[in-house]
Order: sequence, then structure tokens, then C-alpha cells
Amino acid sequence: MRLSRLLRAFLLASVLAFASAGRDFYKVLGIDRGADDRTLKKAYRSLALQHHPDKGGSEDKFAEISQAYDVLSDKDKRRVYDQYGEDGVKQHEQGGAPGGGFGNPGGGFGGGFPGGFGGGFPGGGGGQQQFTFQFGGGGGGRGGGPRDPFDIFAQMFGEEGGAGGRGGGQRGGGGGAPRSKENLYGKESAVKSLKKTKFPGSDAKHVWLIEFYAPWCQHCKRLKPTMERLAKELEGFVKVGAVNCEKEKQLCGVEGVSSFPVLKLKKGSVTTSYDGERSLGSLKAWALEQLPTRVTNVRKPEGLDAFLGNGCGAERACVVFFSDATETPAWLKAAAHELRGRFEFAEVRARNERLALQMADVATFPSLVLACDGDASRTAAFDGALRHEMTPREVIRWVETFSRARGACAGIRSAPKTGTKLDASLPYETMRVSKLRAILAAHDIPCVLCAEKSDFTRAIRDFISEKAARGGEL
Repeated sequence: MRLSRLLRAFLLASVLAFASAGRDFYKVLGIDRGADDRTLKKAYRSLALQHHPDKGGSEDKFAEISQAYDVLSDKDKRRVYDQYGEDGVKQHEQGGAPGGGFGNPGGGFGGGFPGGFGGGFPGGGGGQQQFTFQFGGGGGGRGGGPRDPFDIFAQMFGEEGGAGGRGGGQRGGGGGAPRSKENLYGKESAVKSLKKTKFPGSDAKHVWLIEFYAPWCQHCKRLKPTMERLAKELEGFVKVGAVNCEKEKQLCGVEGVSSFPVLKLKKGSVTTSYDGERSLGSLKAWALEQLPTRVTNVRKPEGLDAFLGNGCGAERACVVFFSDATETPAWLKAAAHELRGRFEFAEVRARNERLALQMADVATFPSLVLACDGDASRTAAFDGALRHEMTPREVIRWVETFSRARGACAGIRSAPKTGTKLDASLPYETMRVSKLRAILAAHDIPCVLCAEKSDFTRAIRDFISEKAARGGEL
């Protein structure tokens, strides 16, 4: 009789246990019970990206998806789950023996069994134990507890993975703890914290690289040292700022920010998003490449004349950079952008000797020359060191001294250009072939068979002698 009552009690406990065994993780992921690892991962990736909180999804749904994947992707947990359900996995993770026999403390009828149902039998112990994720909690496996859903996500998509396959950090605080709203970048930081009222608009003087972040986002925190150093290395070229989207939700909404961190570069009314590697080198190279090019590329004498006559015009100073390279340096782009509307900039590339003779007798490359009132004979040369890798600050300060308000151009008088004037006393034999060619071209001196340096020199001196014999002006 007693055994019969015990059997009925056992059957009732079994029914109650499996009726309350918890959620169907296979349905949560939308897969069959016999799904292999590849199918399991594919389902998780799709749902996790869709429901990630940084994409506007629900934290509860995201946690449920991650919980289901955490259980079904582990062979031991999946075996226990298939046999005992969600509560069985809970007991398994806590070190118990789900579904244990009679008298097995913590597994079956509780602790010696006459005391009633309890212990670790699924469904026992005075009610169902809910299997929940603890955000920021311990690491999975038997006795280790469930893993943090954002850790699972980061492991699947990589350390830089986030909502949408990029960005997205771990949500802060376990068990519903309030998220931090404090700025990541303080007042002393090289990264300027931006608000809606001080956000660069279409008329901004500088180019801005802006990070949109949330202070609880773990990826944002890891990016912080890189952004601090980047701000210092881009000083003078690009301003670096950051927007705390917990405080500036409206601004971040207008900018279309739905995951963190997001990086955007703003130059006037043009906004460009960054989607590359978040290393210092990659970010710096990209930011410098995005600098607007407000520099006229001059290749021919008529082009230089047009720039001086039309681009500069009367009562204005303009700048011409005679380069020894074939690409516009970042410092020149930055200077031209900052001084736009007040000064015009042009560039003569690749040691163009012919144009160098046409303006200011440029003898070395690189050289920076400023012409007043568009007059190639009224010039001033920058006497500082010009390097491809330099900041624009010194150049900008020098150019600004020639603003009309300061009257610096008024002190510059016209001076004859000796480079284009033929003179038998000049040491042509010591000049570069490129300059000799430029002199020949400037005076239309024929030199059809010229090959060696001596050929060019001889052609110039013969022309000078013939002119002198005829009594013509040189």
C-alpha cells in the first residue's frame, strides 16, 4: 500500500517536473531537435544580430536567444536538457545530479525522500527554479553558471563584433543595474566631448572625426585609449570629438546611430561613416585621406598664369607649393581648408622646373611661395623646413601674416626673376638638366639632338652669343 502511494507520488512528480521543465530552446532558435552545430550557429547568428540591444532589440529576448545557444552548443548541457529540460540544466550547472534516484540528496526526492519532494529533482524544491542569465556573470560549464550573453556574442563575432556585425558593446550592470551615463572623456582629454549645442554644423571651420558612444559599452571603453592618442596625432589636421548617446539621445537619433561605437567624419555638410579596422594606424590614415582638397593642381605655364590672375586676383595673396612629390601632403590640405575664403592655394608637383622659373626663381624643392595681388614678381618664400610629414600650424601662421588687414603684402615690391633672364655669367654648367630644359623652353631655344648635360649648356650659351652678336636683348 505504502509502495503504491510512493509510486503514484513519483509519477505525479515526474509529470509536474516535465510539465514545468522550462522553455523549449529549440523553438527559441527555430531549429529541429536533431540540428547539427552548423545549423545551430547559423540560427544563433541571425537571431542575435536581429535582437541585439544595441540595434534596438530587447535585452530579455537577446538573453533568451543566447541562453538557448549556450545550452544547445554544449554537448553535456544539451544531453541534460534533452532529458530533464531547463531546470535540469540549472541543477547540472550548480553541480547537482538532475533526475537522481531515491534518497540522493539534491537529486530526486529530497534528502532521504520521506520528507517529500525537494532537492534538485526538476520541478521539486517548492516550485520551479527559473534559469536566467546574470549579465556580467560567470562562465558556463558544469558548476560555472550561465555565461553572459554579450560574452557569447563577442566570442561568436570576434572581439570587435557588435550589433550588425560591428560595434556594439556589452550592456552594463547585472540584474537590471542602472547604466552609467558619465562621459568617457573628461575635460582634460584631447577628445572633446560634444553636445547638441556645440555640435559641428555645415559651416564648421575644421574637419571633425566624431565617435558616438554609450558609457556602458565595453567596446567603447576599449576604444578610448586609441581615440585619446588619435586626437593628439591628428592635432592641427582633424578635430576629434565624442558624443555620449546616453546624454544626447536626440542628437544620436538625428545622426542615425543605432549601435556603439560609431565613427563619423564631418567636413562641412558632408558626413562619411567609418567601417574599417579600429586600429590607430587605420583610423589616422583614413582621417587624413578624407581631408578636402582645396588645392589647384597646376601643370602648365598657362595654368599658373590663370591661377595667379583669376584665382588670386587683386588685393589678395595666394600660395603656391612647389613639390618634389606627386601627391598633395596632408598639411597642405589642412592649411588650404582652414584658410579657405581668405587665401587660395595651388600646387606644382614633381619638380616642375619650368613653372619654378616662371615664379619667384624657385631653386629648391619643396618650396612654398606666396604671391601678392596675383603678381608672380611680388613674392615671399617660406623659410621654414618643409617636410611631407609635418603639421600645418607653422604654415598657417606664416600665411596669415599676409592678410590684407595686417598689410604685410604692402611691403613686398616687384623683383625681376633672374631664372628666366639669360645671362652669360650664370653657372649653367652646375645646374640640373631639368632646369636647363626649363630655360630652353622658356626662351624657345631649339635643342633637337640634346642628350648630355653639355649639349643643353652649349645650346644655351650659343643662343646667348648669337643674341649678343645681333645686339638683341637677353
